[in-house]
Amino acid sequence: MSVEDIFDVTRNVAISSPAGSGKTEKLARRYISLIIYGAEIEKIVAFTFTEKAAQEMKERVFKILKSEHPDIWRGYKDTPHRFRISTIHSFLRGMLLRFPYEALVDPEFEMLDETQTRLWFDEIIHDSLIEISRNQESEEHKTLKKLFLLSGNSWANLKSSIKEFFAKRPFSEAGFRAPSLPELFSNLQGDVRDRLEHLAKAGNPELLPSLASPLLQGGLQDIGEELAKTENDLRYLKKMFLTQKNEAYKKHKPGFGSCPEIFISLSNSIYHFSPLAETLLNEIKTFLFNILFKRTNERYEQKKMEAGVVDFADLETKALKLINENERCFEILLAFEENTDHILVDEFQDTNSFQWEIIKKFTEDWRSGHGYKMEKGVTSTIFLVGDPKQSIYLFRGANVEVFEKAKRELKNYAPKNFVFYEPPENYRSLQSIIDFSNFFFSKIMKRNNEEELWRTIYSPFEKKRALQDKGMVELLLTSDPELKKKKDRKRKEAETIAKRIKSLIRKEIVFDKSSLEEAEKKRALRYEDITILLRARTYLPEIEQALREYKIPYFVLKGVGFWESPEISLVRSFLFFLTNPFDDLSLYTILKSPFFNFEEEIFLKARFENGKNLFEQAECLLKKEKDSRISDFELLKQYLSKVDTVPVSYMIEQFFKDRNGWEFLWEPQQAANIKKFIKILEGYDKEGLLLGEICSRLANLINSSDESNESKANINVEGVDAVRIMTIHAAKGLQFPVVVVAGIGDIKSTNRNEGLLIDGNEMVLNPKKEHRLSYLRSEKQIEEVKRLCYVAVTRARDCLILSGFFEGGKGISGFNFLSSAIDEFQIKENGGEYEFNKNFVDGFGILSNSGLDRIYKIENDEKKPEGHLPNLIDEKVKAGDSGKLMQVSEGEEDFHHKHHTDPLLGVVLHKILELLSKGNLSRNEDAVRKKAESLVRFYEARISKEKEIVDEVIKHLKTLEENGLLDEVVITTNKNFAEIPFILKHNGRNYSGRIDRVVFREDDAFIYDYKTFPVEKGEIPALKNAFSFQLNIYREAVKSIFSPKRIFTYLLLTSSGKLIEI
Repeated sequence: MSVEDIFDVTRNVAISSPAGSGKTEKLARRYISLIIYGAEIEKIVAFTFTEKAAQEMKERVFKILKSEHPDIWRGYKDTPHRFRISTIHSFLRGMLLRFPYEALVDPEFEMLDETQTRLWFDEIIHDSLIEISRNQESEEHKTLKKLFLLSGNSWANLKSSIKEFFAKRPFSEAGFRAPSLPELFSNLQGDVRDRLEHLAKAGNPELLPSLASPLLQGGLQDIGEELAKTENDLRYLKKMFLTQKNEAYKKHKPGFGSCPEIFISLSNSIYHFSPLAETLLNEIKTFLFNILFKRTNERYEQKKMEAGVVDFADLETKALKLINENERCFEILLAFEENTDHILVDEFQDTNSFQWEIIKKFTEDWRSGHGYKMEKGVTSTIFLVGDPKQSIYLFRGANVEVFEKAKRELKNYAPKNFVFYEPPENYRSLQSIIDFSNFFFSKIMKRNNEEELWRTIYSPFEKKRALQDKGMVELLLTSDPELKKKKDRKRKEAETIAKRIKSLIRKEIVFDKSSLEEAEKKRALRYEDITILLRARTYLPEIEQALREYKIPYFVLKGVGFWESPEISLVRSFLFFLTNPFDDLSLYTILKSPFFNFEEEIFLKARFENGKNLFEQAECLLKKEKDSRISDFELLKQYLSKVDTVPVSYMIEQFFKDRNGWEFLWEPQQAANIKKFIKILEGYDKEGLLLGEICSRLANLINSSDESNESKANINVEGVDAVRIMTIHAAKGLQFPVVVVAGIGDIKSTNRNEGLLIDGNEMVLNPKKEHRLSYLRSEKQIEEVKRLCYVAVTRARDCLILSGFFEGGKGISGFNFLSSAIDEFQIKENGGEYEFNKNFVDGFGILSNSGLDRIYKIENDEKKPEGHLPNLIDEKVKAGDSGKLMQVSEGEEDFHHKHHTDPLLGVVLHKILELLSKGNLSRNEDAVRKKAESLVRFYEARISKEKEIVDEVIKHLKTLEENGLLDEVVITTNKNFAEIPFILKHNGRNYSGRIDRVVFREDDAFIYDYKTFPVEKGEIPALKNAFSFQLNIYREAVKSIFSPKRIFTYLLLTSSGKLIEI
């Protein structure tokens, strides 16, 4: 099949497009082919996976049209709204809004987000259970009573089981067949009962109670009535007649000597009987819980109807009912057909069965070759593109089988009108990564049974990237026989990763090109080129700690753990204290924090004072000792008095201002998290909630789910030289020069142990591992793990590092099915080094942590710069001296205010000059402009100011260049340092600051302090006077650190390109 065939706009197409093959480009090209063919733009519908992807798709289509078809582009450039490119959920929302009465939704319904959905259902469960428990005569109450017993007499367990059904919506709502009593079970039931009676009569009276069991005597209804007792009886029978391994006895058991043949026969019967009984009991429990879930869900639906809201699961279920069951469904489908000729679906491997059923229903006539369209001679097509090997959202309901089923269905309907294409090209990765992928995944991605559509099949890549360099694939193995605990091994492996990153920085192992026409050129590795991929965030603390210890800058992108982050916990404590001043723990947390910096001694002494709580006791102590910090308590009293009158979000902002909170929570992630929290509080304020209600809502929100799953605030890190850390799921669709996959031995199951398993209309709650659905889910999870590994490996462009813990003869710790492929490298440990078969993948290597230690030591010794900085703190500042710490880089605000210049210009320009000085930024104007734009956004300036500030940065740099100062001071070949931090004790005071620039010429040091505001000639004397003390402190700091022969100090005026000696 040729590439041209996929752009034949008269045929249905399915493309299995592997990583790096230009999948999204193909969809954009198909879209443009339809426009060129003459299709009406309003009659082309394209579905993407996310809103962001939809916007990017529109931009890509417009970019191609502008470049290659300018006449067409001019016709659409002012009407982008005509392009129907959206997520399928947005499309379905529009459909429900068009037919609200038929869909039984409010004509102006709003969407419930995931958090609100979860909170609403938690409230509904609680209220429903209370209501049912009070109505003791109802059938619901009888069902509830049974389920309460089955839940170990625990309301928490009972609610948890119902939540399992809710979490699986819409699939758990799709219908459920009632359990049946199979004939085989009935036959075994009678056989077991007869043999038990025979043994009981032969002198084993302890068996008599079990004979009365509903499991042996009754039908389905009896078992349902006494389910808890029935489960106990089954456990008793298995314990009595099966071995500890749940196998049948081959010899008689002591105590049954009088009838050994009957005992052995009975043991065999129970061996076959018990799995069937357990399956039946599981089905009955599931059936009963499903009844209770449906009742609860009805109440939830009623509440949504009254509030005029819809959740995301509703979009699919209500849309499917609308086009399948509604009496006007034919009209609705006809309305769609009249307005749609072509459907394109991106990321089709992430589609679930509901979504495909909706698409199938919409295109029923198209695929059959009959109906309205054909009669009018209109060509209608479906275009599906995705990569089954990247289907990694099983836990969200994505079904990889849908891709293969869709392909087969399209082919069966009209084989001559269908094209399937699987491009082998990979435009992303270098040859060693391609070869490793082909070798590795061809071993583990196979389908022996063609009906097991959930198994993944691998097709080899072909490198299409022009660069001839092979690149690098490395297996980074950490080993330490002394480490037995998993946490210690993680910590050791994280340290190995940090060292490896340090050893690679500045090495020329990555490639760039400045334009499309130019060839790629090798360049030095920077931190921002490296991305560490994690299976789950459980590995994150060890990775972060190791990076901090080795002074490696990093960001956690799309990370989770928002509620448990220290800064959010701290602000929550402040809110909880305001709600309840008797909450001593929250008050203690606040006072001990940098907001107040109270020492432990205060709390110990306060306990001996009069007062009902810590607040009163501490206040009493401070008054008695006439401690100036009593003003802190007066401030807290002011906030307590405002609780019912001032919006909570405003109080938090004001508190940060009063206590200088942004000064110690300055890290970008911390600041972004606080701002996200304030946004959440603003939403609660708009709802009119009081502080007590807000705190209750927060507590419920955190307790109703895994608190670590709330995502941290997003940070704009474009252009920031720092390692990126993210999960493999978050990295999907992205690419990076260097990828480090951490903890490859821990990439096991993609899901938690699920309580409710669903396959079509078969559903079972908490099944035994022997159950068919348990086995099926386990196998599907293993396949998804393979796909997860595939996604991780194929993110790499130039270099791939796989990190794991090696256990000598046992291989890689926890590496399970992956070991079978890795084992073919025949890895052997020899004196801390690894020998392996190098014939499989050219460019593949193995590095041990001991081998890395030698490399790291040698390179550190060699890399020590001539001007290696000594300890910058001459004398430690004691905790009690913190109030005396003086900032010497202040005093510029008056000058900025006088000349009406934005202080942000100084912040951005200082960073640009630092990057230029350190060689981390090209002096090319486009590169500088891009970096400046990124910095303006990073520091969260107003968008309206962005262009003005960036233009001013470029203007200042050109002025410096014209006056020769860019080369003399900023980009100099002399020994130099930029942004030197220091703390200096001088005349009994501690001073801190950062020196913009120090350049050495022979034995003399030249200090430059950048001033970015405009300076008139008459202001120079005042300027010298204002900053002479600051430069004198800088002089003392440089003298203490470097001991130069002579020191010269200058103000460098970036606006005029002048030097003023101080």
